[in-house]
Amino acid sequence: MKKIMLSFLFLFLLLNVNTNAILTDDSLSENQSFTFSFSSPEIKMINDEIQIFIKEASSSITDPGYPSLPKYTKTIILPQASKISSVTIKDYVSSLHSLNATISLSPFPQCYDKQLVEEMNESLFSSYQLTESWND
Repeated sequence: MKKIMLSFLFLFLLLNVNTNAILTDDSLSENQSFTFSFSSPEIKMINDEIQIFIKEASSSITDPGYPSLPKYTKTIILPQASKISSVTIKDYVSSLHSLNATISLSPFPQCYDKQLVEEMNESLFSSYQLTESWND
């Protein structure tokens, strides 16, 4: 009987030690940090429409009724069964100012299906705020 009790005690201690080691082991965790910098945008008039180009942009946001704006996409490949504990995004803009000229951004073309047609978002198209460095 002593051998059985001693075996259970040993097994209990062994499992307890391993569980605590797994739960407190931070050597398997990894922190990744990314910084993105963009060149100054080019604002061009094409066919009486204002278009904004950024060299690093991979495509454009194309929501019907909203302006076609450049976007940057980053794909992060993680190992299988990875766990993301937190994501922090810091947006840095040194200053904003109004343009000296009136521009009219054209919305992305509306859908032809009348059930899917969205109205133009006037508040987005009436905002002329750009960063100060864009006029340098």
